[in-house]
Amino acid sequence: MKNLAKYSAKNRLEKMKLKYNNKISWQLFATKIQFNIDFRNQKLAEQKYICPICEEEIFHHSTLHHIDYDHGCQLYKLKRLQDCKLCKSICPNFFIGCSKRTVMVHHECHKYLHNSKYLK
Repeated sequence: MKNLAKYSAKNRLEKMKLKYNNKISWQLFATKIQFNIDFRNQKLAEQKYICPICEEEIFHHSTLHHIDYDHGCQLYKLKRLQDCKLCKSICPNFFIGCSKRTVMVHHECHKYLHNSKYLK
C-alpha cells in the first residue's frame, strides 16, 4: 500500500458540518457528491481508472473518498443548482475545487483507509 497519510482527511465531517452550519452547498459536496454519476465518472477518468491506494484498476465497487470536507458546492452558491457536468464546462475552477478534495477508491480500499491509523 502507498503512503496513506496523503489520503488522510484534513478535517472531520462533524466539525465542518458545524462550521458550515450544515448549509445545502456544503451538504452537496460533503454527502451528496458521492452519488453524482457525472462527478464519479469524471474522477475515474481523471485517475485513469486506477485506485491510488492499491494501484489496481477500478472496474466497479468504487467509493468517492473525501480528503478535505472544508468546501461547499460553488455552483450551487452561484446558481442554486448542483450539476457537476455543467460545472466542469462553465466553471472549471469550481469543479477542480471539488475534485482536488476527493479521490475514487475501491470499496475495500476505502474500508482499509478508514481503519488505518492515518485517518483517525
